[in-house]
Amino acid sequence: IVVTAQNTADPAVVTVATPAGTVVGVPAELQWTTSSATPLQHIDVLHAEAWYLPHEPIAECTGLPGTETRCTWLSPGPAAAQSRIRVDATDTAGNVGWGTATFSIVTPMIRSVRLAVSGESSMSA
Repeated sequence: IVVTAQNTADPAVVTVATPAGTVVGVPAELQWTTSSATPLQHIDVLHAEAWYLPHEPIAECTGLPGTETRCTWLSPGPAAAQSRIRVDATDTAGNVGWGTATFSIVTPMIRSVRLAVSGESSMSA
């Protein structure tokens, strides 16, 4: 008789907080919570420009310890109205639970300043 044990643990439940005020190229803090009956081995955070596009790993937010609940995305982008973050939580049994948040990434606002100069100036060498 051969008995094969199978993993029957449920994957982790992951809740991702929606990033607010995310601007292209400006570091953004990503946050999430997890709940798992099995200890978590690692966390990976991924990004997609829209919900229907493939998610790509965020390098600085990949391979995090299973106890981590936040990461700073150093250079968010590109600009997208329906950007999506996915957080994958892998437990020590190999189960993967995930959660997502949809949000906007906007381009930085550029302000122009007009300077009024009165009088004359001269430079001498």
